[in-house]
Amino acid sequence: MRLKSWTGAALATIYALIFAGAYFAYWRRAGQFLADLPVTAAALPYLYVTRALTSGEYSFSADRTAHVIAAAVFGCALLYVAGWLVESVFRALFRLAWRR
Repeated sequence: MRLKSWTGAALATIYALIFAGAYFAYWRRAGQFLADLPVTAAALPYLYVTRALTSGEYSFSADRTAHVIAAAVFGCALLYVAGWLVESVFRALFRLAWRR
């Protein structure tokens, strides 16, 4: 089983760039009302999982750097695995189609 995936790497890179852009937007407007909304929106997969694991007792804020980094890494890993799965399915279907 190989875990190399160009699709997963591309999706993870795009997500990392979006997350970095959202954090930069927060950093420019820190202290203003709803300044961390872009970061929170980008971190939704991480928020859903952590709230499910802690029975809803989890708060997220963009000024907590460790949580922001964890959310970015989690999102990148999630998209890498999703890209790997999609690529694996298409590779298997392609191999199956060429056998016939």
